[in-house]
Amino acid sequence: MPLVPSIARRAVKRVLRRNGVPSWIDPQFARRIGLDERLHRQHTRLRFSSFAQKEIYCSELTSGFLYHGNELESRSESWFSLEKRHPFLDRRVVEFGLALPEEQRWQEDQTKFVLRRAMEGFLPETILRRVTKADFSHVFVETLETAGGERLFNSLTIESMRWVDGTAIRDMYRRMLQDYRSANDTYISYVWKLWMVFGIELWFSVVFGGKQKATLPDAA
Repeated sequence: MPLVPSIARRAVKRVLRRNGVPSWIDPQFARRIGLDERLHRQHTRLRFSSFAQKEIYCSELTSGFLYHGNELESRSESWFSLEKRHPFLDRRVVEFGLALPEEQRWQEDQTKFVLRRAMEGFLPETILRRVTKADFSHVFVETLETAGGERLFNSLTIESMRWVDGTAIRDMYRRMLQDYRSANDTYISYVWKLWMVFGIELWFSVVFGGKQKATLPDAA
């Protein structure tokens, strides 16, 4: 799919009547704030020799999401008198990663190939050669359950504001919980969407809790 020109991708989506707006976002709200256009906005017009290079540039050098997350983690760590370091975010390391030939990034089923070679003799073979990755999505499911489960989404303020489709969100929550309880990993596909809804609802309650909804502007 990344090899298909963006113009061709947009044409196919128009034919199929698809866009990038999530189904749980209220369609009228999405149109008012130009969400489809904002989601498809190019992060950079720079040209790169590979998709891997472009991803490194966008995720490690210019990603607000990454650095916002690091700042939140830093705040949490300070509560326990801890301070983390991020050596892979050192500019020199990122520049080195950008310059690596593709065969040093990925060989057969092994990603991060150059890093695996560098760590030989320092890490156990079971860790050095593994092709799986730890996942902590269950923490989000258990947190949502502890905080109230489905009833959290039964009377969303942001639903009454016509920002989200509450019916779609509640259906998504039930599917997530059903998959999670049956040990089906597809529950992971719902986790971040529901976590975003939960987070925006909490933010709205804290910031605008005592104000009239009708006077509030659309989300920027």
